[in-house]
Amino acid sequence: MPSERSKGVNESCADGRRRWVVVAVLLTSVWGCGTRSDDYEQPFVAGEAVGLSAAVAVSDSTRNEVMLLRSPGEGELDLRRLKVGKNIVATAPSFDRQNLFVLTSGDSRRLEESDEHPQLFVIDGGLQPGIKKVYQLENALKKLALDPSGEWAIVHQADGVVVNENELILVNLKDDDAAPIKKTIRSHGGSPERFTFTEPLAIPGGTTHRLLVVETDQDVAIVDLTEPEAPEITIELPKTKTGQIAKPAQVVFHDDAGDGDERASYLALRFENDTSLLTLNLSAPTASASANGHAFSVVPNLLDAAGVPSAIDFVITDRGLRLAALVPTQSTGLLFDPTTSKSERVKFDAAYSGIARVTSWVDQPPANGDVALLFSSVSPNIAFWRLGTASATPYASFDSYQVEASVTQVLAIPGQEFSHMKLLLGASSEFFLLDLRSRLSYPMRALNNFNLSLSPAGEQAWAFLNGGLDIARLTFADRHPATFPVERPVSGVYDIARADGGRSALVLHRPYAGGDLGVTLFDGEAPDSARTRFVSSLKLEGWQ
Repeated sequence: MPSERSKGVNESCADGRRRWVVVAVLLTSVWGCGTRSDDYEQPFVAGEAVGLSAAVAVSDSTRNEVMLLRSPGEGELDLRRLKVGKNIVATAPSFDRQNLFVLTSGDSRRLEESDEHPQLFVIDGGLQPGIKKVYQLENALKKLALDPSGEWAIVHQADGVVVNENELILVNLKDDDAAPIKKTIRSHGGSPERFTFTEPLAIPGGTTHRLLVVETDQDVAIVDLTEPEAPEITIELPKTKTGQIAKPAQVVFHDDAGDGDERASYLALRFENDTSLLTLNLSAPTASASANGHAFSVVPNLLDAAGVPSAIDFVITDRGLRLAALVPTQSTGLLFDPTTSKSERVKFDAAYSGIARVTSWVDQPPANGDVALLFSSVSPNIAFWRLGTASATPYASFDSYQVEASVTQVLAIPGQEFSHMKLLLGASSEFFLLDLRSRLSYPMRALNNFNLSLSPAGEQAWAFLNGGLDIARLTFADRHPATFPVERPVSGVYDIARADGGRSALVLHRPYAGGDLGVTLFDGEAPDSARTRFVSSLKLEGWQ
């Protein structure tokens, strides 16, 4: 009798061979035996794997295709190939992992009508995979930026004899009939480096606008996504004490959905090389702003933190809205009033460098202010900063806790069940699972340079070492880690939804040069190394 490991897809062919090490099944449109087309004599060059909600996508620029690996049921592995445009230059998942965006440059020299244009493909990575939409582009572009809300995509950075570095192609993903918009932002010599999409921001007078903030190394441009073809607003950046232009490092925003003229929405920037902070008050349009086609005015205000801030955010305190700035070189936090520029300084017990608002997840949140989690990349400390008492009792407004390692990043856990927990990652091999309700942290130790992959369902995380022969599963409900061996070196672990309602964990192996791929399939909810599916060599057309 064959073992459990030998059952599965390879039983489809009539020759009866059931060993996974040598698999002779080819895929056409369904599982079955067949012959290889001439197109597949070329080597399979696998691009970067991307985890989606119900599939793992691997691009192959040699054949101009995207391969979707799926798991219809427990122990089942399925593959679907989708033809995309020529010369894949970028792939990116949507923030909800439902879609994959593929940017292609088309034919390198388009001399005939039949030659291919550059294109942007939107692929559904859910339980019903397929190409949802194709946008034709005029010029070949190299970079892609996506809106977290799924409303917009930006394609930029062209190649050519003459290149407009400040041209953006805005793609409206919510309107199937809308053509891509070509927009050149005004600049004082810089080119786009980073994009920030805001939430809808209220403007005095009753209007609401979503904004795109485009950072360059010379200035900042504000594009009104509510009216994307209207002229943008360009803000010059301050100069440092040495005469250099301040380099943007972070953009934050705040929306005050008050009534009428009581609304007050803000943007704020910090800089890598300067102690100043720049706040931008979004106000009702002046006569000059209206004449220039702007639906609102921007009132800049420059603040001084007396040290280079490492992080900023808007917070609600017992005295109203404030811009919080952390200055780790002085172990201080500052609270700036964006309307008056007055500030309050709070001395901390450690050099905190990062801030994350956690008001909604702490036990008994205050009624008159936020709670912020502070963490440090240089000191093994975290703290809860109670902003509801930050002004009344600034030196007693934070509770600090010592942990075993410094923290460089805080990850939110998807979903609702464990949203009160955060993963605290450090530069070393330690990481922590922090329960915001109980304020207890659970230290975990992993191998140096480990990788951590969160389940989109928010129930667990998978850890692995590139080139290692083990994977680990950490379940958040009981904080229990379990390790499972695999047969080939690991290059990625992806937790995906199955059509039968369960979950599968796909472990990819990239053991050879030349793009060859292997796959090990685990049950994502009850993994067992004795019950897996292993394919040693996966090509774009099927199993080899």
